[in-house]
Order: sequence, then structure tokens, then C-alpha cells
Amino acid sequence: MRIRGTFLCCITALLAVVLAGLEPAAAYDYAEGDSYTGIKAGMLGAGEVDLTGETADQKAGFGAGVFFDFPAGTHLHYGASVDLFSVHWKANTDTYSFDATELMMDIGINVKAMLGRENGSFALRPGLGIGFGALRRMADFNGSNYLTLKAFAEMVYFTPGTIALLLDSGVWYAPSGGDNDHDIKIGPLFYLRAGVMF
Repeated sequence: MRIRGTFLCCITALLAVVLAGLEPAAAYDYAEGDSYTGIKAGMLGAGEVDLTGETADQKAGFGAGVFFDFPAGTHLHYGASVDLFSVHWKANTDTYSFDATELMMDIGINVKAMLGRENGSFALRPGLGIGFGALRRMADFNGSNYLTLKAFAEMVYFTPGTIALLLDSGVWYAPSGGDNDHDIKIGPLFYLRAGVMF
């Protein structure tokens, strides 16, 4: 399908950009004050979409992205993220009748705490994010923009090698957005992703 092909191309391009800029790290070379780059992929859950007062269903879909974290003290990081979500809306209301899928890009800034590291192998990184979401033309809607919010927690395992493994679970929400003719709210939606951190 065209949507899945576009999605896979975008993820491949993101991986290539990130991996091209990485330098090998020595074993056990992680510290709590380090900068990190990471890649995540997984599922965005189902929920509801408010289309100017009428309700559509958001079907579960894929999501992936990259993030860049910089230290702000020993146990705190700030950074940026770029995520792509497969948005699948199905509506059957008085005004809307469609079943459509499109890609949303979400560019955000995030703050994360590092809990439990203390030179051990495991850490929990709870975080908050705010972002700008952009969705191309979809069904009855022109290209639309959104304020996005995230609350999440990354569970990180620091391997003896050059990467750390992570599991990211959280809630994603677009409380405000739309195009010139429609007010659209998305979620909140739960998500679960796995990834690696360098």
C-alpha cells in the first residue's frame, strides 16, 4: 500500500541520518550526564477523534521516531524528538463518512529525568513533551496542524556494549488543532514502543 511504503521509506531515511552521525562508544562508556541519540518504533493505540463536535474512531497504528537528549545536570535531560504516526480515522456521522489513513509528523521538545542509574545497568526516565503536529490532506480535511502533548516513561537497560535498549510507554494527546474549517482534537492515545539509545 502507498501509505505503508511511504512510512517505511521515512523510517529508513531517519535511521540512515542518525546512524551516519554516530561515533563508536567504548564499552561501559555511559554516564548520567551524557548526551544520547535514540530510535523508537512501536504501536499507537486506538481512541477517539473530535471533529468539530462529532466523534470519529482512531484505529491503532504504527509509530516511530528519533530523539536527541542533552544533559541539564546529572539526573536531567532536555532535547528534541521527531515522530511519525500512522493516523487511521474512521467516521460515520451526520457530517462525515470516511475511512482514511495518513502520516502525521510530530516535532517536539522534551524534558526527562534519569532515575535509578547510579552506574548500574537499569534506569527509568519519566518525561514530558510538547510539540507541533502536521497532518497532510486527509479525507474531508485540508492539511492540518496540532498542539501535541506527551507524558511517558522510558525503561532503559545499559548493555556492556555500545548501545542501550529501551521500552517507551506513554500517552500522546493533541488537545487543539485542525484546518481553517475544522477544529480537531485527537486522543488521548496510549502508545508502546521499543528502541535503542546510543
